[in-house]
Amino acid sequence: VPYHSAEGHIAKLVERGYKVAICEQVEDPKEAKGIVKREIIRMITPGTLTESEMLDEKMNNYIASVFINEEGAGVCFADISTGYFSATSSRGQEKSEKFVIDQLGAYRPKEVILNFPEHQYPKLDDFFAKRMNCMANYWQFEYFSYPDSLERCKTQFKGVDFLSDVGTL
Repeated sequence: VPYHSAEGHIAKLVERGYKVAICEQVEDPKEAKGIVKREIIRMITPGTLTESEMLDEKMNNYIASVFINEEGAGVCFADISTGYFSATSSRGQEKSEKFVIDQLGAYRPKEVILNFPEHQYPKLDDFFAKRMNCMANYWQFEYFSYPDSLERCKTQFKGVDFLSDVGTL
């Protein structure tokens, strides 16, 4: 859609749970042969909105990340429109699904990124289907590599000693 009318279209698509890719022309249309080349410059999802006109001022707009393994579960929440960030964890896999459901229910995120395939945790699938109105993104386990994640956190949160201040799962 043209730039001047994009905001309304983006708001409607994101409200319905779609991901929206914003593209811009990367070559001069006069010099292009055929279709003008475009590149994605931004992805907008329900949990990554920052435009105040698209947000409900009375509610936080959380994006959540859920990690479950044989030792327990970790959940973190961020509202990138306000800068809020919170993380918590629980030990023991037998309690993981309940712990995650309780955390998601308390924060009511607009989007969740999960480290396991869909249908691996039936209680969570049921919870998403019946009680949550959010986008669920099931990512492959390797995207949640502890060493890579720790390095990203150290870069983002300079000065925090994650091994002693936050601990590990």
